[in-house]
Amino acid sequence: ERNGHVPDVEPKPEPKKWKLKSAWSAISKPAHMRSIVIEGLARSGEVMSIIAGTKFGKSWLALYLLLCVATGRDWFGRRTTKGRVLLIDNELHDETIQNRLYAVADACGIIQRPDDAAFDYVDLRGEAVGIGDVEYQLSAFQPGEITLVVLDAKYRFFGNGMQENSNDDQTAFHNTIDQLAKKLDCVIVLIHHATKGDQGGKAVTDIGSGGGAQSRTVDCHMVIRPHEDGDDLAVLDAAVRTFAPVTPQTLRWSFPLWTADESTEPVVKQVKTRNDATVEKSQKTKITTILDMLRRSPDGIETENKLSCNNPGRTSFRAALT
Repeated sequence: ERNGHVPDVEPKPEPKKWKLKSAWSAISKPAHMRSIVIEGLARSGEVMSIIAGTKFGKSWLALYLLLCVATGRDWFGRRTTKGRVLLIDNELHDETIQNRLYAVADACGIIQRPDDAAFDYVDLRGEAVGIGDVEYQLSAFQPGEITLVVLDAKYRFFGNGMQENSNDDQTAFHNTIDQLAKKLDCVIVLIHHATKGDQGGKAVTDIGSGGGAQSRTVDCHMVIRPHEDGDDLAVLDAAVRTFAPVTPQTLRWSFPLWTADESTEPVVKQVKTRNDATVEKSQKTKITTILDMLRRSPDGIETENKLSCNNPGRTSFRAALT
């Protein structure tokens, strides 16, 4: 109240009433699943994350995916549905995007635009564009007009005080993305970075910098991790919601493309810590001690244990195991 005036207070809107649906109707005649855009990974109206370490080639992999969907080509042996694609890039300069597009297209043997292949991009480096701005711009498209949208990179679309490590902010961010994917009837792909340190010992859904809600909200949580056999190899794995479990796959990097390597087993590189090395050394010492005992005592373990009882300086077999 000011100067005797009581300000008008807008009434809160009535919450939307839920529409209950019959489970028995669904059981008797379930609805058709959404159309597949990337075989085994993503359907129209779904959200997908592609996560890897810094400077590991995520953006190159995303460009390859965009070109495959734009032209209807397979992506690492998976069929794609041909359709219009859009790249929204907030990390690279325009000329860098153009030259990367040229390099990937040339490596794929695409020297001119195929008929009906629609591929657009927006360069936003240096501009303060949040997820609300993305929602506003994409709302201009009609449902089904776009098949695939890639946001590269996700972290730069966190604006207006949103925090990457906040589960609440991650949930709010993904709620907006979910609504957009559903409204546009397209797949939205988020390019994101992994946490620092070794990723080899983590579950697929534990990889990705920020609040853990991100892996639970997306429909396909894809990760690319270093392979144990070299820097030019990687292991692709994913947790999916509407498909059968994904079999890990080895990828090989040969500039400017990632390609599937079916001849190499997909084994993720494990980085040993100091503690791992200490434990490994201790185990080797125990094994050596046990083998020495067996060589010294042909009659077996009991003989060695008796000898250790009469000689306090001698290690017993039981002590070697602990």
